[in-house]
Amino acid sequence: MKEKISGRDAAKGVTRVSKQRPPVLEEVEKLLLLWIEQKQRAGDSVTKAIICEKAKALHVDLLKQQPGTSADAEGFKASREWFKRFKTRSGIHSVVRHGEAASSDAAAAEEFATEFLEVIVSEGYFPQQVFNCNETGLFWKRMPKPDEGPSHPPVLCQRQWGQIKPLLVYHSENPWAFKKHKVNKEQLSVLWQSNPKAWVTRLLFVKWVNAVFGPAVKKYLVDNNLPLKAMLLMDNAPAHPPGLEEDLLEDFNFIKVMFLPPNTTPLLQPMDQQIITIAWAGVSQTNLNSAWRNLWPDCVVKPASSASAPAPESTVLKEIVSLGRTMVLEVTEEDVYELVEEHDHDLTTEELVELQKEAM
Repeated sequence: MKEKISGRDAAKGVTRVSKQRPPVLEEVEKLLLLWIEQKQRAGDSVTKAIICEKAKALHVDLLKQQPGTSADAEGFKASREWFKRFKTRSGIHSVVRHGEAASSDAAAAEEFATEFLEVIVSEGYFPQQVFNCNETGLFWKRMPKPDEGPSHPPVLCQRQWGQIKPLLVYHSENPWAFKKHKVNKEQLSVLWQSNPKAWVTRLLFVKWVNAVFGPAVKKYLVDNNLPLKAMLLMDNAPAHPPGLEEDLLEDFNFIKVMFLPPNTTPLLQPMDQQIITIAWAGVSQTNLNSAWRNLWPDCVVKPASSASAPAPESTVLKEIVSLGRTMVLEVTEEDVYELVEEHDHDLTTEELVELQKEAM
């Protein structure tokens, strides 16, 4: 099922669509697939009932945006038969959750972990040759509120003992502050890119891989006398092209790409294991290494003495707030708690439309 999801071009939408159906329904299904991918990436449940409700909401919104269409707002019921045909057209059979099933697929995670370790052993990867990347939101001098989307998302990448220069996407190519202070973007500690919605698109992601990730990995391997081969592990987000290996420059064809299955990132994604913070540069090598404990436990260095019990939640909150304030961030314990509890942001119809355009 991983290949079916990651191998399909979501921007082009559902395959084998009947020409008899109203165009608005075709658009509904294209946007619905993008929405499902976003939910899977966040580790959320995607049930038949949830999908049907979202489909009806998309249909209503699209009709409002297309005055004069012949389709009837009451004519689309997202019926059982429609859902059955939608599953056949899109190939989402095994990603639909049922009833109160957990949002994280433990069985799929266990199966992938076994597959991952088999690849590691059979192809002889050292821990220093395996990399993981993920996206997060960045806010300037304060924590985001639950109802806000990120102002500019960076792509953060790490190997088990260090970090790679991030990709940062902003809505402006040349902000006023850059012009005022004559900032040279080439000298920034990030690869600065832009688009109107400040989204990481496939085009921008591929550019980062070839301009930053590939050269950094090759230099690291050569400098440390390691075999010229590497693995990049990531989730199957729309911005991560399934054919990424084909987009690599010839100099970087030694990089292998593996995609995490849907609904497994909370369990396996190393960057989700308390690594992405408000102080990326301050994350220690020990923390980076320990983030692989769920996926590759044998590579995690054991502490010299037995680990102490986890710190209470209140202590952790205080430490995060203290760290934020040392960085001149306007952050409170309430901000941190709300961010953790309300991390999920369900894309609107307008945002899905824009995301589809960006992915084309």
